Amino acid sequence: MAVFLISYDLHNDRNYDALYEAFDEQNVGRILESTWLGELHASTREVREWVQSLLDEDDTILVIKMKPKHGWAGTQLVEGASSWIRSLLNPS
Repeated sequence: MAVFLISYDLHNDRNYDALYEAFDEQNVGRILESTWLGELHASTREVREWVQSLLDEDDTILVIKMKPKHGWAGTQLVEGASSWIRSLLNPS
């Protein structure tokens, strides 16, 4: 399993419930408005293609595979995000 940072820009208004449900099913959590983090059994390309299949053709996507003990810093993240990020990137 690998930890992925997933970010996107949605360019048109539409119902993105399928995206949010898919993320929820895979335990991918929101850390900022359009930035998510999740631990998945997939390659970076597979994650991008999966997310792309849930969005419109004109939406943009960025997927980054994170490394254990990867440095990070944040402020005003979604509630609980800091401890969750810490547990994913700095496992005991």
